[in-house]
Amino acid sequence: MRKNWKQTKIITKENQRVINRWIVSNLMSDEYNLYSRSVKPEPLIEAVIGLANSPQPLNDREVSEIIDMSVAYTRAVIQLGTEIGLIKQVGDNYSIVQNVKEEARKMSPEQGFVLLNRYAQRYEPFMTFISFIDKGFNPDRSANTVKTLYSIEVPSDIIKNNLLIWVKGQTC
Repeated sequence: MRKNWKQTKIITKENQRVINRWIVSNLMSDEYNLYSRSVKPEPLIEAVIGLANSPQPLNDREVSEIIDMSVAYTRAVIQLGTEIGLIKQVGDNYSIVQNVKEEARKMSPEQGFVLLNRYAQRYEPFMTFISFIDKGFNPDRSANTVKTLYSIEVPSDIIKNNLLIWVKGQTC
């Protein structure tokens, strides 16, 4: 005999707190590590295109030459690309993830925003930030909530700046 929705057990507030703590401790902690520098989408797109067209993995200095940015900024770009699942580390070098390689080889920088948008929407902290903004919370509070929920060890203003840049990219 099948149960209908009225017969299902209701989760108490205490049970929900236990579930939430388990989710945070087992699924979210130490998984997200935004670099402590804001990154604009254009250099990330250029890095993705460059890595996709490279016959071998590149180090951060080589990627910095491709995107024409400092090595320090390039490290932030690489960290962000790794964080959202576009770039992977191969030893001391970096490569594009395999399932993006062919698409990234063929795309223009303008088309890169579509790819970046798709991967940003898979990034839990970004979607949580968007959700809180959509519910009427201000960006500072939304970023602070994301910092807490995902145990991100960078200042909340950096989180806010990075995620707001992506939100603006969503509207392009």
